[in-house]
This record gives sequence, structure tokens and C-alpha cells, in this order.
Amino acid sequence: MKQLGKSVPILLLFGIWIISGLVAASELTADQQVQPSTAAVGETAMVTLMLSYSGNNGTQVTVTPGFTPGVLADSGSQAELLSPGSQQMISYPIRAERSGSYWITSLVSYTDNGAMRQLSKESPFTATGGPSQPEQPGSGAGPSMPTPAMPAPEHVNPAPIDNGPIDNGPNDNGPIDNGPVPPEPSPAPSGPAVPPANEPGPSGNASL
Repeated sequence: MKQLGKSVPILLLFGIWIISGLVAASELTADQQVQPSTAAVGETAMVTLMLSYSGNNGTQVTVTPGFTPGVLADSGSQAELLSPGSQQMISYPIRAERSGSYWITSLVSYTDNGAMRQLSKESPFTATGGPSQPEQPGSGAGPSMPTPAMPAPEHVNPAPIDNGPIDNGPNDNGPIDNGPVPPEPSPAPSGPAVPPANEPGPSGNASL
């Protein structure tokens, strides 16, 4: 039991040494800089990465320029095989299309014991002259734009309405003439009614 108790710390130290060796064997570091850090719009600047690899086996490293709106990278991905304990410098040119301050990003991909790993490196860069960098969405309210003036509505007088005679076509017989209108009868005078006079009968004798 005493021997087993003494061997446990030794095994733990041995395990820690193995784990530390594996971590150190797959370590890759990268440093990036942009020269010059300030350039005019359209001028070329160089992005340089210094890669350092410490491991027991060689590994392939790929450097890919990141996408930065307003800045063009004049190169694609570049791959290099790094041997244990070696260093490698990789560069690519960039050009700004608009003035402004940018962060230039590079992606470094490599294999670590068969697994893919990736590093991201950033460096500041400023472009001067030329058109300015547009406002990024979500960065707050930008400069107010003048509202275009709307033309006043034009007043148009309505066309006069022609009330002349209506032409009904071939069925138009003209105005209808109904002749003279008879005069209305005058009202009868008011008062007691007068009985009619005795008229002679058929025999011709007047009634007594």
C-alpha cells in the first residue's frame, strides 16, 4: 500500500508532462502588421504575418485575407508547410476604395493532430483622400439628408359647361305644338239660387 501511495504522484506528474508536451507540440502563433498603416485611397499597403510553429510534426498553414468593406485584397489564400520550430512570413497587398479607418483581418488555418484550427488576426489601417467611408448600418444616426422640395399643385380652372340645345339625332321631331290653350272658366257669383221660370208645357197653355 505504501508503494502504491508513492507511485500515484509520480503517475500524475507523468500525465501532466505528457499533456504539456502535446499542447506545446501543436502551438502556432501569428503576428500581423500593415505597412504603411496610413495610405491614400488607391495606394497599395502590405499586410505581413509572421508565423511561428513549435511542434514535433510539420503542419500546413493557410492564410486567407478577411473581407473588409471598402478595402480590396489583391491576393487570394496562400499555403505554406511549416516544419517543427520554424518561422514563416506571408504577405499580401491591399488597396482602399474609400477613405476611413479600418480593421484588416486575416484568417490563419492549420491542422492540429488531424483537427482543423483557425486563428484570426486584426490590424488597424487608415485611408486618406477620396470619397469617405459610408455610414455602417446600426452605428447610429448619420448626417441628415435635405428633404427634396415638392412642387405646389397647379390650379386648373374647370372647363365651362355648354347648355345649348340637345341633339337627339334623327328621331328629334322638334318642340310639340298642342294649339292654343283655352281660357279657364270664371267662377260663378255667390248668392241665393234663382229658380228657373215656368216654361210652357207641350199643350201650349200656361199654368195659372
